[in-house]
Amino acid sequence: MSEIVIVLLLIVPMVAIIVMLSNANKKRKNRERTKIHDYITGVIRQTGIENSYQQQLVHQTIVIDELNKKLLVIDHKETDFSYEVINLEHLRDTRIISDKYSFRSDNKSNRQETITTRIGVSLLPEKAGTECVLTFYDHIAHNIHQVPDFEKEAHRLKSRIDDVRSNQLSVVQ
Repeated sequence: MSEIVIVLLLIVPMVAIIVMLSNANKKRKNRERTKIHDYITGVIRQTGIENSYQQQLVHQTIVIDELNKKLLVIDHKETDFSYEVINLEHLRDTRIISDKYSFRSDNKSNRQETITTRIGVSLLPEKAGTECVLTFYDHIAHNIHQVPDFEKEAHRLKSRIDDVRSNQLSVVQ
C-alpha cells in the first residue's frame, strides 16, 4: 500500500505541473493572437483598405482590396510588426518562388540532397525597388510533407492577384 502512495505522490505533482505549463502556453498564444489581430484591425482602419480577401501566411497576413487594386501586407514575426501597402497596378510581375538548398548527405552514399526552404509569391514593382515576398512555406515552421499543398496555395494567390490586376475578378464573390 505504501508503494502506491509513494507513486501517487510522485505522479500527481508531475501531472499538475504539465497542466499548468500547458495552460500558460495556451494563454501566451492567445495573447499573441489577440495582439496580432488588434494590430491588423488598426492597420486596416488606418490605411482605408477594403477587406475583399484576407489570408494568413507564415509570418504575414495579406488583405486584398479588389476595388482599389491594393494589397496590404502585414508582417508579424515575433514582436516586430510592420505593414506595407502595394498598389497592384504598379507591379511589373508576380512570380512563384521556390527556394531550395542542396547539401551532401553524411551517409556512405555521399549523394546530393535537396530540400525546399521557402515557397512564396514574389511581387516585383515596375520601378526598381525591393520586391515583396509573400511566404507560404518555411522549412522551419512547416513539415516537408506540406510542400505540395503550399505550392497550390501560392499558385491560387498568384492567380488571384493577377486577376485583380487585369480586372478579371468581380468585386462581389
